[in-house]
Amino acid sequence: MGNGTIGIALVDNDIWSARMLSQWIEQASVDFRMRWCTHSSADALHRCLFGRNAPDVLIVDMALNDISGDVVCKRIRRRNDDIGLLCITAYPTERYERDAIEAGAQGLLSKECLVKELPAAIVRAARGLPMDDRFLDAAAAHEMMQRGEAMRSMLSDRERDVLRRYMRGDATAQIAVALRVSPNTVFTYIHRILRKLHVSTRNEAMAICRKYDLV
Repeated sequence: MGNGTIGIALVDNDIWSARMLSQWIEQASVDFRMRWCTHSSADALHRCLFGRNAPDVLIVDMALNDISGDVVCKRIRRRNDDIGLLCITAYPTERYERDAIEAGAQGLLSKECLVKELPAAIVRAARGLPMDDRFLDAAAAHEMMQRGEAMRSMLSDRERDVLRRYMRGDATAQIAVALRVSPNTVFTYIHRILRKLHVSTRNEAMAICRKYDLV
């Protein structure tokens, strides 16, 4: 962002919707400049992480064909604390709110409310600020992702597998059968996980996993 101009990019699998929204964004403020739009998540990730034309703000449709919008945001936020991330959806925002927050986005907006809410959200996201107090600022979200990477590296593949199975609702006996171990061995894995994550219960461990995307 230079001279007050905010560089904006958009990824939306509806190419016609993306073109119309891009045109509207440029008309919404003299400070807004569309750098590019794409319907490909992979293309957006490459441009943001490896290209020379990364935007100040990336607007991401949550319902993409190749890689979901929250995964796009998460991959960017793990490596970058400069790009403001805004998620948009044609569905009720409650459906994606938790995903957007955990992905490190600075906001989630309904497509029905873009005219009213998007310009202010863009300005805040360009400064790394969230649209409201449900979301983290870009720097804090990046720090959270980095903390999650450190914790993920502490857990073995088998320990993450055990947690993943508990989080989807499997019972200890089911996990033991699936992993071809005894229930006592499953409990041993859990004790190791609790010690590594510095928590005292399995539910606390699963909460940390959800917060930091450990599994």
